[in-house]
Amino acid sequence: GLPTMGQLTLAMPRARYQGAFSGGGMGESSCSQLVGGTSQDQVLASGMASRLSQKLGYPILVTCDLFGASSQQQEWMLGLNRETVTQQAAALAERKVRFLLQERAKGETK
Repeated sequence: GLPTMGQLTLAMPRARYQGAFSGGGMGESSCSQLVGGTSQDQVLASGMASRLSQKLGYPILVTCDLFGASSQQQEWMLGLNRETVTQQAAALAERKVRFLLQERAKGETK
């Protein structure tokens, strides 16, 4: 069947202030969980959304079901570490999304 939507996380980039409130570095983007409960997927989604929002400079919505999806399959029974597989999948997804959004932004500026 169709996958169900789990948690949903929103990250907003920090405003860039000049002067007394500038604080030097940008820091992490703030994240809010819009839908869902506490889970390992929520932790991954918050991290992904925060990093993407910080790097790209605009709001990012992220939902993921990597731990749920990997629990349906049994790759860890084949000698693979379930957590490592999940973290690598999240890192690859984040890189691909960042690349696609950067390409889209380049196309809009032309």
